[in-house]
Amino acid sequence: MSHQLSSGRGTWADLVALPAQAVAAAPEAVSLVEAATLPLPGLTALQTLDWLAVSAGERLLVAGAAGAVGGLALQIARARGVEVDALVSRDAQVAFAHGHGAGLVTTDSRDLQERSYDAVFDTFGAFVNEAVADGGRYASIATQAGPVPDLSARGVRTTVNQVQEDGAGLNELAKLVDRGSLHLRVHSTFGLHEIQAAHERFLQGSLAGKITVTF
Repeated sequence: MSHQLSSGRGTWADLVALPAQAVAAAPEAVSLVEAATLPLPGLTALQTLDWLAVSAGERLLVAGAAGAVGGLALQIARARGVEVDALVSRDAQVAFAHGHGAGLVTTDSRDLQERSYDAVFDTFGAFVNEAVADGGRYASIATQAGPVPDLSARGVRTTVNQVQEDGAGLNELAKLVDRGSLHLRVHSTFGLHEIQAAHERFLQGSLAGKITVTF
């Protein structure tokens, strides 16, 4: 999670130099392969939830709650005592969302009660604008879908959030993993010599976890 990784230098290297403040010790309760799935989606979830400022007893809707980011956001929010409902894209994802603490889980946005959520975390550009309550918060991470519509007339704050390197955030996430509050998902693991196959599997979609590459 560093600007250096976007420079095109060393993405597939055995060793990469990073600023000390950008890293944290891996969680001890999982393997290093599992831990490798945490930084990018975990920090995206954590930082967006922090912007949404949802607290215990408030209601949060996570759109895409079975995806890499959404699945972690659901678990982090539940660990904070937030009431979470979930919008998922496939029937096969309903059990995952229910199993990790979501109340209402649906594949149809028409099932969502209008203006009933203190905050909405939109991971894929669902733009379920009517679900957020007046005076609430709406955050999207779907940069490819464009900005969230202007909801200021209803007093709703909106943002399209982009992840930043954050060693302190990684440390917080690792503690959640070690406490058993955050479960990580590996869909499949490939060796570096299988990198083309790893990319091909990624492009097929319908993943139940992250694809990892071991060196």
